[in-house]
Amino acid sequence: MDNQEQKNKNISWTAFEYFYYPKTRNWFIATVLISVTLMIIAIFSKDPLVMAVTAMAIVVFFMTAVKMPKEALIELREDGISFGEKNIPYKTLESFWIFYDPPINYISFKKIGKLTQPIKIILGDEIDPVKIREFLSSYLPEKEQEETMMDTMERILRI
Repeated sequence: MDNQEQKNKNISWTAFEYFYYPKTRNWFIATVLISVTLMIIAIFSKDPLVMAVTAMAIVVFFMTAVKMPKEALIELREDGISFGEKNIPYKTLESFWIFYDPPINYISFKKIGKLTQPIKIILGDEIDPVKIREFLSSYLPEKEQEETMMDTMERILRI
């Protein structure tokens, strides 16, 4: 398939908005113990602001950890990427890299700018990463990316 034909053919699939790691009973027990310890430390600080911020952080952490991701339609098009309700023009992206390490396969898009987090889009099981790479190479350079510290922390903490 030549470059022009490739540009005229959109690629679409459905995938979850973000990675979800199932939580075990031990995960919840450890997290509750850590949370209680943090609250005790906050209480001993006798600072209402520290107590409030610690309590809010714990609540947000638990809400985020148990929230199930929604499925989204992902479409790679000539003008950019459609990800659920979001449209991301290629001109706002610097490069892409495909992380292919089953069972976790995703495309990471580096955004233009210094202090930006990469955009991660999960590849569906039925999607051929080579086909994705060929398509995206018509619009963006492929540059190897390293997993960010935040990605590593999310995987270790299973959030």
